[in-house]
Amino acid sequence: MKIAFIMKNHDIAEPLGIMYISSLLKTKGHNIALFIASEKNWLHCLKNYSPDIVGYSVISGSHAEYLKMGLD
Repeated sequence: MKIAFIMKNHDIAEPLGIMYISSLLKTKGHNIALFIASEKNWLHCLKNYSPDIVGYSVISGSHAEYLKMGLD
C-alpha cells in the first residue's frame, strides 16, 4: 500500500509521530512518502505519487489548516 504523510512546514520540529508510524509501516512492507506542504509543487508531487492513504500529524486546533489545503 502507498501511504503519504503531509507536513505543513519542515523547519518547526522533527515529525516524531510520523517517523514512528512510518517506521512501523515500512516493516510491514508499505511504501511511505513524506510531502512538505511549504515546498514548491508539493501537491503535484503528491498526486503523482497517487497514495492509497494520506495522513498528517497536527496539534489541537491546527487541523483546520490541513483541511484548507485542497486535498479533495
